[in-house]
Amino acid sequence: MKNKDFIIKFKDNAELAMASYGYFDRLQWNIEANNNIQMKKRMEKFRTQYAKLHNLDIKKDKDIIQNTEVTLLDILNVEYNNVLGGDFSPTQAKRFFDKYDLLDFYPKFDTKNNKQIQGFHACLFQVIIKLIGKVE
Repeated sequence: MKNKDFIIKFKDNAELAMASYGYFDRLQWNIEANNNIQMKKRMEKFRTQYAKLHNLDIKKDKDIIQNTEVTLLDILNVEYNNVLGGDFSPTQAKRFFDKYDLLDFYPKFDTKNNKQIQGFHACLFQVIIKLIGKVE
């Protein structure tokens, strides 16, 4: 294996390891915000941060902000670190999900009891293969 190939594999494995610590259980905020007061407050905090990052006026663009939901990119994005705990730059998060799909995850946070779970945590990613060319 050439040095360049080794470095690329090492970088990919480091990104996978870093992404596996994402709080993907926070996708549930989209669903539970209607029923749970605490989730509703968290979604409001996320939407406020979203509005600031996208230069939206809270009164003027209220419909856009209220319909905003947490996405996989947002969870890994460092710009939402204070809300979602992401560690990737926006570009790095986009490139990561251009390359991989999140198939499943075993959460490390118990939303029912609102506490951290100790022990096993796992994420299953799948490589996306893009074929470019003509189909004859």
